[in-house]
Amino acid sequence: MTACWRLAHRERDRKTFSIWNLATGNEERRLELGENLSGLALSPGGRRILVGYDAPQIVRLIDLPGGEELHRFDLATSPRGLSFSPDESYAASGSHRGMIYLWKLESKPDSP
Repeated sequence: MTACWRLAHRERDRKTFSIWNLATGNEERRLELGENLSGLALSPGGRRILVGYDAPQIVRLIDLPGGEELHRFDLATSPRGLSFSPDESYAASGSHRGMIYLWKLESKPDSP
């Protein structure tokens, strides 16, 4: 069975996000994602997230629930509209300047 996760920011600290396991209702981990966030996207399987930043202009691919950064994509413009393909083999981002970024991801994460 695939775990279902919920990602929520902490009220007093907009840089810290909590990952909740919806099956158990427990907070599994806290992620320090920093400032200047421009967007978040949860993968369809709930095992990875994309995090976009305005400064520096990057997108981070992060493993859940461990919080390990799997890859960092450098961009020429600020990322907007982050998304995964349904099979999680691609990640995409738009930008406020009309650019589209598309990345082939190394491999689909293992099922728990």
